[in-house]
Amino acid sequence: MGTDPRVCLDDSGLFAAIDALAAQNIKTFVIGIGSAVSGGTAYATLEEAAHRGLLARTVEPKFYPASDRASLRTALESTASTSC
Repeated sequence: MGTDPRVCLDDSGLFAAIDALAAQNIKTFVIGIGSAVSGGTAYATLEEAAHRGLLARTVEPKFYPASDRASLRTALESTASTSC
């Protein structure tokens, strides 16, 4: 968990949930929403979550970034067209 009190991030809980799904061969897409995911603890957590979710992108970032409506749409369309 980060040290910034403005950030509510339960990375260990997130990783445990994704790992439990992956153990059952259930893959997880990770979409980072907002400008706060462009660096720091949130970025690192989303990168790790994407890797653990078994559907990481092949480019950086490994998660699907969405900072506005258009990029969210692109992220959702990308996940919809990805074969699980």
